[in-house]
Amino acid sequence: MKRLKETIESIADPETEIGQKIKGKAREDSLFEVLNKLEDVEFELGHIIKLGVPPLIENIKPGMVNVFDFSELDEDVADAIASNILRWALEERKKAVRGDSSRLPFPLLIVIEEAHILAGERRNTESKYYIARIAREGRKFGLGITVVTQRPKGLDREILSQMNNMIILKLVEPEDQKHVQRASESLSQELMDYLPGLNPGEAIIIGNMTRIPLLVKIDRAEEKIEGNDIDVIGQWEEILKEDRGK
Repeated sequence: MKRLKETIESIADPETEIGQKIKGKAREDSLFEVLNKLEDVEFELGHIIKLGVPPLIENIKPGMVNVFDFSELDEDVADAIASNILRWALEERKKAVRGDSSRLPFPLLIVIEEAHILAGERRNTESKYYIARIAREGRKFGLGITVVTQRPKGLDREILSQMNNMIILKLVEPEDQKHVQRASESLSQELMDYLPGLNPGEAIIIGNMTRIPLLVKIDRAEEKIEGNDIDVIGQWEEILKEDRGK
């Protein structure tokens, strides 16, 4: 970033050799506009982007669940980081399949939680572009992708239609149901009628993983479950107890 800014500043300086070749007010306005944009980027993303730092995919360890936690990031920063991971993953898996030196010499499955944020139906993001590419061509390079969302109608329809398999839990909202049905030829109206009445943990599985649609019961996770709602009542009870004790 520093080197790029120095180059632009040298062009803007009329005393330099290159500055003398490029003259005029339009030139100055354009160059200063570029500098302003660079400074904005540096201010917004400087705390997460460092030149010379290896790609994040180099932190991925084979045979393990690798978690990149975006919960504290805003949507634009999350998009910048996620698209970087997705782009590098696709390129490195292509190299591996071609027999070239690769940072990812092993197959990889990427799971994206709250996928409607990065791959929304009405929002264009860098992540959305690479999610769609991996969904279309990733399997040829040993790169799979799973998208998870509680808001199906907010997820890009093209990406949803590229999913080979779907695990559909309880869906009550009619627009969510229609969005999922439009993206899958295997989801009949008969199956759709089941969705609002599914109990917690029950799901319908359709796609290549099964010859016929299946109604399944998913075991409850035994370990600690993250992301639950805050126990507001319990917290207020503790606060009131403390107040009474004072």
